[in-house]
Amino acid sequence: MAFDRVLADRIREVLAEVGPTREIKMFGGLGVMYRGHMICGLMRDDGLILRLGPEGTAAAIAAGEARTFEPMKGKAATGMAVIDEAAAIDDEPLRDWLMQAAAFVQTLPIKE
Repeated sequence: MAFDRVLADRIREVLAEVGPTREIKMFGGLGVMYRGHMICGLMRDDGLILRLGPEGTAAAIAAGEARTFEPMKGKAATGMAVIDEAAAIDDEPLRDWLMQAAAFVQTLPIKE
């Protein structure tokens, strides 16, 4: 898996506040799971996939801060957005994005 390991460590540090997470190989990178749902994922090209829910995703895209996540060309994943060049994001905005994603995932029923 070729993803930014420094960014992965930064994500781990933030998500430690949320509770126990599990990491899996996903989309050619790294997926971070909580309660059976993906909170975020790191892509090979330094993109950060965030599970923000439909409203959070729409708001992030409308603000020009993210783009739709299309795991298959032309088919958007509902409720998921991508922030490009995520390694360049400062700590506080990164934390805000991750906590927004974690807050959404906490509204979902546990799958594990």
